[in-house]
Amino acid sequence: MLIKLAIASAQMKQEKTRPAVTKYLIRGMMQPNCAGLGKLLIGDSPTDEKAWDTTACQVSYLNEMSVLMMPDGRCPDGT
Repeated sequence: MLIKLAIASAQMKQEKTRPAVTKYLIRGMMQPNCAGLGKLLIGDSPTDEKAWDTTACQVSYLNEMSVLMMPDGRCPDGT
């Protein structure tokens, strides 16, 4: 329950200077890359150069998007 309250609070604080809603950024950009990365890492690790390249791409993307999403009060824990 506390987590839901924190998420709701973060949702209310956002969009001060940027129009994108956090839940849409997560659904449209973060979730597909997390899902793709999860599929690559289930069972055996990537086995060929193309799979490792895709893994590196998705990890890099998730890292950069995480940094871009944090400003403007979007971080749920308030940092």
